[in-house]
Amino acid sequence: MDQLKTPHSHPGCTFSSVLVVGAGLAGVAAALAAAEADAQVAIACAGRLFGGSSFRPTTWGLGLVAPDGPEDEDDLARTIVDVGGGVADEALVNSFVGGIAPAVAWLESRGVRLKRPDNPGEREFVPCFDHKHRRWYGLEREPVEAALGKRIADLGITVHSDWELLDIRPAGDQAAGAGGFSALFLDAASGRPQTVSCRSIVLATGGSGGLFERHLGAAEDTGAGHACALRLGARLTNMEFMQIMPGLVGRGQGTVFNEKVFRWTQLLDEAGTDAVAPFAKALGATTGEVMGARSGHGPFTSRLISRAADMALDAAGPQGLRANVRLPEGTALPEFARTYFQWLWETRGVSADDEMRVAPFAHANNGGIAIDERGSTGVEGLFACGECTGGMHGADRLGGLSSANCLVFGLRAGKEAARHAAKNSTATRPSLPEAWRPLLSQEPADKRVAREALQHVRSIMERACMIDRSEAALAEAHRQLTEMREAVEHATRVESLQIANLATAALAVVDAARARTESLGSHHRTDGEDGDSR
Repeated sequence: MDQLKTPHSHPGCTFSSVLVVGAGLAGVAAALAAAEADAQVAIACAGRLFGGSSFRPTTWGLGLVAPDGPEDEDDLARTIVDVGGGVADEALVNSFVGGIAPAVAWLESRGVRLKRPDNPGEREFVPCFDHKHRRWYGLEREPVEAALGKRIADLGITVHSDWELLDIRPAGDQAAGAGGFSALFLDAASGRPQTVSCRSIVLATGGSGGLFERHLGAAEDTGAGHACALRLGARLTNMEFMQIMPGLVGRGQGTVFNEKVFRWTQLLDEAGTDAVAPFAKALGATTGEVMGARSGHGPFTSRLISRAADMALDAAGPQGLRANVRLPEGTALPEFARTYFQWLWETRGVSADDEMRVAPFAHANNGGIAIDERGSTGVEGLFACGECTGGMHGADRLGGLSSANCLVFGLRAGKEAARHAAKNSTATRPSLPEAWRPLLSQEPADKRVAREALQHVRSIMERACMIDRSEAALAEAHRQLTEMREAVEHATRVESLQIANLATAALAVVDAARARTESLGSHHRTDGEDGDSR
């Protein structure tokens, strides 16, 4: 039990031995693991509990991939490193793969019903970019929320919904994390700051897809966790690698287009002609070869001939291309695609027979805050998990491993955060940083300021960091974002912290993309060397 000395904080400050920032799959796993280790736990999230990209209704649910038994672990780890283009942390990958089966067992032991395929041998159940079948599970929102929501309530975990992360400071003048942390949030309901002090923090803040105009993940995924981690001395890795996915525009706007049916799909321009053909020809391929290859993975990659389809979509602009799914006579939709189209019809009123429009959307990060096998960032007391982290994936990521990452490192980070908090349980409770005191007496934050700043960042990132990237566009993005951050560097308003976080997170992506001058996986440089076209 945490034995606290008298705090020196303002009346609105609360304390929890472990604070988890984020309430998607990773954040929920971390909070439960910490609470099960007898820590006093609070969750603060920018949206709702069971929010973030994990539970955003852009498709039927989440795929979860595991090795097909212990004998498959070495092959899965080698494949992750190979598909990742050599930029993944091999030791972290090995540890990650070894933790997937125990994480799945933990999930089921907490009452979560996992979906299992009726026809697991169908080619559509081979994970994106993989060369063989693995053990596949489906995570559906309702069973996860029901089982884990009850567990959160039973363990007495405090939840602060609609709290946007603004800043994190180490306690007093001590080294980062040695005496705990104070975290500053903006409460969306009141427009006023709120603070939480804690012994340990777990960042589960998601990726940075929300920095783009067209995005499939949660709108609140704008990289605040990345910005705060950098200020505390943590390191980011592989930030240039972001998944760009095909999504629907118009009817079904903002939902994933199921890539498994690309091999039966025509992508047509406004004149009704094959939009892929010229891009395929430039690679010495046919449209059929390109679309067949494109069915093997959801995200764009620069290393396969399938990139011709994405280049055609990108060239069409925000309105996308017309997509017609035409199965050969006598061919039935495979189970994986059938599940998707049933969901799409029930939730969006779109069927497989309808003409759709498809465009590229920013999706998930393959990189993020660098962590070790325990979820530690290297800053004492600061842990991270889920999509805000990096190292266990590379330039391309196998399908189904994002949810596996959330579980494996969520559980580990939560457990380690509880251990760190217990070890420091007799220390003086962190006090409110002096720099924050003026913020607490100000008028409610002007939502318009942050909204306009976010829209400006999104327009910058859309131009510079989608499929086509070049030094000219990236340098201009760097200039604009640097000016934006410098303009609020010495300001003392809540809105200034919001803008600084947006600019810092966006710069982390832009600067990493500038530094890597060659194409690799999801990172495509139009002015660099071509990706591997295997």
